[in-house]
Amino acid sequence: MKINDKPTKNQVELLKFLGSDYSAKIIDLELCLYRKLNDTYDFEVSGASRKGRKMTVYVWDISKDTGYGAKMVESVRDIKTAEHLKQTLDELAVRYMNEC
Repeated sequence: MKINDKPTKNQVELLKFLGSDYSAKIIDLELCLYRKLNDTYDFEVSGASRKGRKMTVYVWDISKDTGYGAKMVESVRDIKTAEHLKQTLDELAVRYMNEC
């Protein structure tokens, strides 16, 4: 199974909108938007390949391992717009930056 490792037009636009803290990364066979917040948490945005598709943000505790040992601590579903995505990620970043 070939995985597309090049961001789609929508993902490129979202990455520009979100800023340089975010990148594209293959996670569980999907090219996702990604941010390593700190040594304890990272963010994964799934479902961002096409405009108008509902996106989900996952917050992972990576303090023990970044692979299969990572533990999902929160998810936010049904994000429909770039603005809603940015607002959600900004709120999560403030919350999880302060929990370290």
